[in-house]
Amino acid sequence: MTKILIVDDNPDVLLLLERRLGAVGYETIHANNASEGLSILETTPVDIVVLDVMMPGISGYDVLKLLKEKFETPPPVIVYSAVEDVEKKVKGDETRDYQFVVKTPSGSLLIEAIQSALQSAGRRIL
Repeated sequence: MTKILIVDDNPDVLLLLERRLGAVGYETIHANNASEGLSILETTPVDIVVLDVMMPGISGYDVLKLLKEKFETPPPVIVYSAVEDVEKKVKGDETRDYQFVVKTPSGSLLIEAIQSALQSAGRRIL
């Protein structure tokens, strides 16, 4: 089963994503902040990371940099944010190896992005 790590400081978003992704067959684990997410990644193999960038303490931007430094082959990352400025900054990053998805109530764009990222990484989709 595909394992997805969700990193977001909003408990409502975590619960919503866990339910939506679980309903389509994904196994999810979550982290309430970036530090917790990094700790999980050091001990638990995951197939993909869904990452908010606007978090207190260590930001999602920092996580993206640390993933490249700490892991020879980091898992695919989907930056999941509702902030327009974040989208502009992320899309302006020429070195990116992640996707950006705007938070929407349905979450359908996120599911499509997860499937696309897993396929591109050569990982099993479900």
